[in-house]
Amino acid sequence: MDIVECRYVTKPYPPELIDASRELLAASVAQIGGMGQVIVQMLVSRFPDHAEKIEESALELGVSSDDLFLGSVIYDLAMAFGCSTLALATDDGPLIARNMDWFPETLIARASCILDTDNGKQAGFVGAIGVVTGLSKNGFAFALNAVPTTTPKLDGYPMLLFLRQVLDTAKDFDDALRWIEREPLASGGLITLVGMKNNERAVIERAPTKAVVRRPIGEEPLITTNDYRLMEKVAIECPRHARLSETVKDLGVTATVESMLERLTDERVIQTITAQHVIAHPTTQTLRMWVPKRLLAM
Repeated sequence: MDIVECRYVTKPYPPELIDASRELLAASVAQIGGMGQVIVQMLVSRFPDHAEKIEESALELGVSSDDLFLGSVIYDLAMAFGCSTLALATDDGPLIARNMDWFPETLIARASCILDTDNGKQAGFVGAIGVVTGLSKNGFAFALNAVPTTTPKLDGYPMLLFLRQVLDTAKDFDDALRWIEREPLASGGLITLVGMKNNERAVIERAPTKAVVRRPIGEEPLITTNDYRLMEKVAIECPRHARLSETVKDLGVTATVESMLERLTDERVIQTITAQHVIAHPTTQTLRMWVPKRLLAM
């Protein structure tokens, strides 16, 4: 496996990661275009707590707080990614193993690191306020996969900021599940959620104002790619979903980090925009991330 493990970093952040995060932010904001200022003004008034955190992070990065706010809602405004996620039952409680497929993959890989949040950790970038993959000290972890969506409902909670709020404030798996089911969101998504027990595994299929929860049968793996499998009457068959279904049959409850990474880096699962491989395990409070070595050389 031609991958490199990412660092866990704390303040003061390494200068090279600050530079990489600035470059990633500039590329992300460039995708949004001219509507950005109006969106920022609306969101600052609606989410003052997030705005305060963004102001602090913007100072640390030496960037515009408006740009950092836009980077925090990029999921809702300029989706261009995939993702493949497993929620596995193990002898030591459930875990999430996922590929984060997101554009621009090279800049993401260079900026990737593990960071603290108010009540846990995230697999992200220096200065990031929104969360894609998170681990809570309260015994749960989650990962977001994208689904095709309509024009975002800007009166809903922006997805990445919402998941940060869940990470920082939900009391346990059940509390996180209730919140993810019920909150009106700006856009749809698939949130894979695991807790401390193997029966605490779920995929919440979200549209902005609707939710359906998908659960595994017994200890079978729960697989998520980029299609609704319950909310839509006919699920679109994804070749990555089919391949993972084949390769995880023999993992069982004794899955190792190496065996999970083998599945994630399978040539029929990994994509050209795969920027991160992440494993989150609430029982051991472990969050690890790797990036493809080829992206670091570009």
